[in-house]
Amino acid sequence: MTKIRYYLLFDQYCSLQTNNDDADLHFGNIYQNMEINQQSCQPNWSFQLYDQNRLYYIFINNCLVGEFTDILLAIWQLDCIIVRQLVRNGSNMIALHAGWLVKDDKLVILAGAGNSGKSTLCYLLTRQGWLLGSDEITAIDVETAELIPFPRKILIKPDNQLVLRYKIKPESQNLLYLFDGRFYEQCQGTKKTNMLTCNKVHFIALDYQPLSETAFSQLDTLSALQSILGSCVNIKNISSYLFERLVSLLGPSTASHVIYSSAENLANILIEEKLQ
Repeated sequence: MTKIRYYLLFDQYCSLQTNNDDADLHFGNIYQNMEINQQSCQPNWSFQLYDQNRLYYIFINNCLVGEFTDILLAIWQLDCIIVRQLVRNGSNMIALHAGWLVKDDKLVILAGAGNSGKSTLCYLLTRQGWLLGSDEITAIDVETAELIPFPRKILIKPDNQLVLRYKIKPESQNLLYLFDGRFYEQCQGTKKTNMLTCNKVHFIALDYQPLSETAFSQLDTLSALQSILGSCVNIKNISSYLFERLVSLLGPSTASHVIYSSAENLANILIEEKLQ
């Protein structure tokens, strides 16, 4: 039996349709913060995963984009396809490879390459009352400077020390635990946030280096811009308005680079000192 769910992802209406019960439960679990009731309007994007005699086909708007013989690989690929498709085709936004969180009138953006600790730090900060915008993608509306949330469950890798520290357990709906051992953790999400209305904005470029001491260095405006825009997926969309706002927000008092080896130690420093 084919099931369909509706989501608001990056401000775009999407439907996800599948005849595989396990896939339906998996996406319903990790995207639960973004699920909406059926809309009267036509979704911007329709994603489909069909199981035909243990061959798995992925479609975008009824166009075949992938064929797999393993359901776990198909689910992993579909998650990647959804994010990539929406980020690259959001005509009114730019997207940074960065996590972001808010608390009261404070905003922090955590930028870094893969395995730099964005998700780990996002998880630790949410345990201290910060609300999750996203642990992976910072999407910004180019006309309003609003950050568009994507509060998917936080992905925790199996070798992460958080698993033992906080006794994280796999959920029955998390099929990808069988794929690569990953965990997903639910965190309280936030709504759209306008950078210009935040009293304090912090941009932190993460540089994970094993066995290193935690060390902060300030970034000037140009270096901060290079760090941000260097991770931008669709920089062609940036408006002069947003560029000017970024210039006004970034500088030595708000932007920094940090070398670290312990995520928990860094989180404590951020909470007790840097994000006050």
